[in-house]
Amino acid sequence: MSSNTGIIGYAPFINKVVTQWNLHDNDDDQLFYTKIYVDPLQQHTLNMTLDHKCQIFQNLNGAVDEVLLKFGTNLVRVRNTVYDSLPVVVHGNGNTKIYLNHLANYVPNTWNYEHGCSHCDDDILDLPQLKTERGVDETPTQKTLDHTPGLMVS
Repeated sequence: MSSNTGIIGYAPFINKVVTQWNLHDNDDDQLFYTKIYVDPLQQHTLNMTLDHKCQIFQNLNGAVDEVLLKFGTNLVRVRNTVYDSLPVVVHGNGNTKIYLNHLANYVPNTWNYEHGCSHCDDDILDLPQLKTERGVDETPTQKTLDHTPGLMVS
């Protein structure tokens, strides 16, 4: 599949679509799916619909200015402002990877008003409890921190 194709449905219907594929791997799969969709008989037989209001899928490429974060008390969602929809799948295609990373700082369940950052306290090291390489409990100094494996001091 290309970077913009999302298909969901019951297996027998998807099977009817993909078994029509007689192209090569580098052929245009967008064109393949488009031809099936615009065929009125296939569209009806396969009960195909297009998620043109981004109720399920949200591609970011070409639509970054249409996508905002919707902050609730316990939950943060991605909101499409053009259709006022809350898509379930957000796809950072094209040159939108940085914006997708920004969204991922909040969604899903990464940050909310009630609890703040849900992952910020993960894997915290209790520095006074660190042991030196000699196995002696002591409060670490800059020298011991600089030589502790797996700990970066900046």
